[in-house]
Order: sequence, then C-alpha cells, then structure tokens
Amino acid sequence: MTHKEEIYAAYVMQKDSFSYLQNLLIKEGIILDDIRLPVTDKSIKPEKIVQLVADVFSTDIKANNRKQKTVFARQAAAYMLRMYTRLSLSEITSYIGVKDHTTVLYSINKCRDIMDTEYWFKEKIEQLCEEIDKYALYLSK
Repeated sequence: MTHKEEIYAAYVMQKDSFSYLQNLLIKEGIILDDIRLPVTDKSIKPEKIVQLVADVFSTDIKANNRKQKTVFARQAAAYMLRMYTRLSLSEITSYIGVKDHTTVLYSINKCRDIMDTEYWFKEKIEQLCEEIDKYALYLSK
C-alpha cells in the first residue's frame, strides 16, 4: 500500500487518531512537521508540557547550568511549547528558564537540527508527542 492509499484509508475509515494521519501527511511531504493538528478544543497547559519534558530527559529544565542533558531538555521544551501552544517566544522564556526570545528561537531551530542527525533525540521528541497527544485526548473526555 502506498503512502497516498494509507492516507486515504485513514481518512475514510477514521481508524486512527489525528496524529497518525498527520505523520502520514508529513512522510508524503504534504505538510510540515512544525505544525501539529489540534487534538482537542481544550488547551494543554504549558506547565504540563515542561513537566513531561523534564521527566523524559530526567533533569530540571530551569536549572541554571549548561550541562548537556539540561540544554537538550530546554531545546526540546522550547520546541514542544511552540508546537503545542500558542505562546509567543517571549512567553516561552519564562517556562524554560532563559532570558531572551532569541534564545528560544535558536533552541527551536537547534532541536530540529538535532532531530535530523541524532536518532535517540528524535525518539524522545516522538515519545513526548505521543504523551502529549494522549494527555490531550484524556482532557477531551
């Protein structure tokens, strides 16, 4: 079955969630991966996203250090907050413990670059996306 047939089958039968359909659309190159389809009308709290990222990376995102583990977690948190919320870059700064909106923009771009080159990082981001989607579905019930 080709990607287009999979997309059509997922749409017609509505067998899977929006995230499955979105992943197929990304593979086919129809949409970009930096925009997520809203799963629910209720918004996900940014604090919950930051908490999930901190749990997955096993670190404190707001810690005042430059340890690699903390830096990766901050970049992932900035990326996830940008994808799943409507916060501005300046608003995201308060959630990840940086001082400037340009640092947030750099973190988002760096996260995309790391996902292209590091398989383990991409897996963590995908794990976070699944967790947030599950949480959003839980909120919608």
